[in-house]
Amino acid sequence: MKPHLIRRHMIVGLGAGLATPALAQPAFQPRDLTFRVMRKGSPMGTFATRFQYQGDRLIARTSVALEVRIAGLRVFRYSHESTEARRGEELLALQAETYDNGPTYKVSVTPATDGLKLEGPDNNRSISPRSLSSNCVWHPGFVRPREPVVDTERARYELPRVEALGQRTLTVMGAPRVASGHRMTVSYASGELWYDAAGDWVHAVFNIKGETLTYERIA
Repeated sequence: MKPHLIRRHMIVGLGAGLATPALAQPAFQPRDLTFRVMRKGSPMGTFATRFQYQGDRLIARTSVALEVRIAGLRVFRYSHESTEARRGEELLALQAETYDNGPTYKVSVTPATDGLKLEGPDNNRSISPRSLSSNCVWHPGFVRPREPVVDTERARYELPRVEALGQRTLTVMGAPRVASGHRMTVSYASGELWYDAAGDWVHAVFNIKGETLTYERIA
């Protein structure tokens, strides 16, 4: 397995609504989540997001740690750390850093006179405050995008193509759960995202550069 085949696997990569800014907390209150990332039937690492309210601001901190070992030797390592601040439907700020088996990328979203400014390896532009990031898979609006999505790895900014996949029963944390699926595609990745009846993100399958990575909800 060559390391370059599994680069940019996270749609971190590609990861459920908030109420009006006048409310102290949104009607949908996301819960901390952790996924086990599987590759070819073996654990590769974890994807986790933790949430905290600071007044009417929702702070989402995402941490990703992945690696591939062959004969006990690590041949690939990927890590991602992101902190995102939102108020209701609006993105307020974002800071992210990604280590991709050698290169390190930094992405930021900061307030600007005409909205927000996105800066990173692949972009330097103004964006809409109603944008979601690629780590907002937990947000119910993620599969109904009204604005392009901010890629937290390289600052790409694209409106995903979305296709409904219907319902199926999945095993989530050891128990059967009915989930609704959507296929989302951007220029650099595609994936299936699955949500239960309560709107919680419970499962995902991402396809990147010939690799298939499965996200299994474990907490």
